Amino acid sequence: MTRRPALLVGGGTNTLSVGRRLAAIGVPVYGLATTPEIRFSRAFREVFWPAGAPAGGRENEERTAEWLLGEPGARFAGAVMLACSDATLRVVARNREALAERFTLDVSDPVAQMDMLNKRSTYEIATKSDVPTPLYWTVQDLDEVIERRHEFVYPLLAKPVFSHEYEARFRGKFRTANSPDELVTEYRELGEAGIECMLVETIPGPDSLLCSYFTYVDESGEPMFDFTKRVIRRCPPMRGVACYHATTNDPEVRELGRRFVQASGLRGLANVEFKRDTRDGQLKLIECNARFVAPDALVAAAGVELAQLVYRRLTGETVQWPTEYRSGLRMWAPVDDLRALIALRRAGELTVPAWLRSVAHRQMLQVFRWDDPLPAVARGAGRVRKVLTGNYR
Repeated sequence: MTRRPALLVGGGTNTLSVGRRLAAIGVPVYGLATTPEIRFSRAFREVFWPAGAPAGGRENEERTAEWLLGEPGARFAGAVMLACSDATLRVVARNREALAERFTLDVSDPVAQMDMLNKRSTYEIATKSDVPTPLYWTVQDLDEVIERRHEFVYPLLAKPVFSHEYEARFRGKFRTANSPDELVTEYRELGEAGIECMLVETIPGPDSLLCSYFTYVDESGEPMFDFTKRVIRRCPPMRGVACYHATTNDPEVRELGRRFVQASGLRGLANVEFKRDTRDGQLKLIECNARFVAPDALVAAAGVELAQLVYRRLTGETVQWPTEYRSGLRMWAPVDDLRALIALRRAGELTVPAWLRSVAHRQMLQVFRWDDPLPAVARGAGRVRKVLTGNYR
C-alpha cells in the first residue's frame, strides 16, 4: 500500500515520536522547522529549515508560512501536514484557507486553537465553564503592576500569555516572583523584551501532583477517547519539563478534562494539564495544548496510537478509537531525572534511596530506541557541548 507523505512541522521530542509511529506503518515522513537532532532519525526521509529562520519566535512563524506556501512547500502538495508546536498552530490558524488548498490538514477550530495558545483566554474559558484554576490577574502595564503589587499573593508566576514566544528568547516557561519588588523587576524585564504576561498564583506542592487528560475531538465536538497520565518529576523541579511520567486511569481527571475540552470548542487533538491543590483538594487548570505533546511516545506505548489514528482519519482509512489502554506504564528521561534528583536532594525533598525505589520499575526511555539510536546520541552530544560552553539548560 502506497501511503501519502506526512510533513511534520515544528516541535522536538513529540515530533520524533510522531515520525517514528508514522514510519512504522510505511508513511514517508518529512520534517520542517524541528529540533536539529531529528535529522538523524531513521524515521525521517528529510528535514528542512526555512532559510534565515531563527530557533523560534514570530519571524520563524513567518518563514515557516513562506516555506509552506511557497515553492519549497509545493513539493509536498497533497501531503498530510501535522502541527507539532505552538508556533506552527498559529501559522495554521492564520493561514488555514491557503494551507488547506495545498495540504491535508487535521480538523480544527482556529478560534478555539488560538484561545488555547493564549493563556489568558484559556483561563477565562475555564472560569466560565466551572473548571477550577489558580488565582490569576490580568494587568495592562508596569504602572498597574506597581500600583497593585501588594494586592497579589506570593510566590507568584509571571506567566507569558504566549508560551512559545517566551521560550524562544528565555530559559524555562515563566518567571517566579517571591515579593512585590521581585514582581516589578521581572515584569519590567519581560515588558522590555516585548513579552506579554499574566499573573498566576503558585499552586504549592511537588510536581507529582501534576496530571493530564488526552483526547481527540471530532467535528461534532465529541471526544473520541479518554486517556490520563501523571507526572512523577520535572527538571528543573517546579518549573521545568516533565522527565518522568506514568499512565493512569483517573476518573476525576477524565471528567474535568472532558468538561474543559467541550467548553473550549476545540476540534482535533487536545491535552489538558492540571495540578491538585493540597489546600482544597481540587484539580486546577495549568494549560491546554491542541497538538501532539512530548509524552506522545508514552501514550502510543500504552495503546493509544495518536499519530497513526490521526493520519488514518485524514487519509480516509477506517479508524478504531481505543476504549482501553495500559495503566501504570512509565516513561523516563534518565539524565534529566538525575539532574532533578540532585536539585531535590539539595532542597531536602528527595533522598537517593527514595529516588532509586521510584525508578526501580520497568521503564521506556523518552528518546532512545535501539532501532533508532542516533537522535539520542545527537541530543547527548549537544548537551555535552552546552556543559562545556557553560550554556547548559
